[in-house]
Amino acid sequence: MKRLIFALFMFGGLYTYGQSMEITSTGFVDKADKDNKYVVIEFPGIAKEQLFMGAIKFINANYERPEEITNVIQNEQIVINGHDWL
Repeated sequence: MKRLIFALFMFGGLYTYGQSMEITSTGFVDKADKDNKYVVIEFPGIAKEQLFMGAIKFINANYERPEEITNVIQNEQIVINGHDWL
């Protein structure tokens, strides 16, 4: 149940803020500031280390071989390299 709530919380925030990005010939950019290629979402009262570990736990629980598809800079960045193999 905790995982479901966490996933809904995380993806709900991404969906809400996802509308502020647009794709251009150089990749995704923030609609409000074309120089930004990222969006920062604040979570008052929650440490960034706690959010980071929650994201890592979610990836590890939901991907078959997460070590093969992720690049991690501890407490700073998670990059997921994925492909759609239809």
